[in-house]
Amino acid sequence: MISSYLIRVRKADRSGWVNIPLALIAYETYKITPNQMIDLDSYVAETGYLIRNVLDHARTKIEFNTPYCNDTHWRELWGIISQGFTDEKARKCTIQYYNPLKDAYQTATCYVPDVDLTIRNIDMDEHIINYDPIRVAFIEY
Repeated sequence: MISSYLIRVRKADRSGWVNIPLALIAYETYKITPNQMIDLDSYVAETGYLIRNVLDHARTKIEFNTPYCNDTHWRELWGIISQGFTDEKARKCTIQYYNPLKDAYQTATCYVPDVDLTIRNIDMDEHIINYDPIRVAFIEY
């Protein structure tokens, strides 16, 4: 059963969790691929049948876009994410997320891949940068 968040980040000092505000997630872009199977040395036998060696560990990938946002919203979101980095260079963090396959929340150690920011316009009078939707992803180790 879904709670008040889809995804939250554990603070690097392990002092608590910070929810990613639902207002910073464009729902129609939220995509989760839970429990992705990982194969090791799978092959096609001479009979044409696939012989799979599926590992016990499964990986989850979560990605979403923000709505159109400004630099204040982006700093809020990135601040939540980056305060969870236990390895800043690798952008490694721990998250909790809702897994619809299990109808439960799960914890995962993830990395955050590169983020592209596209400026839509700049309000020079207000000193505000406005961005197109920004894609954010969490990929489990």
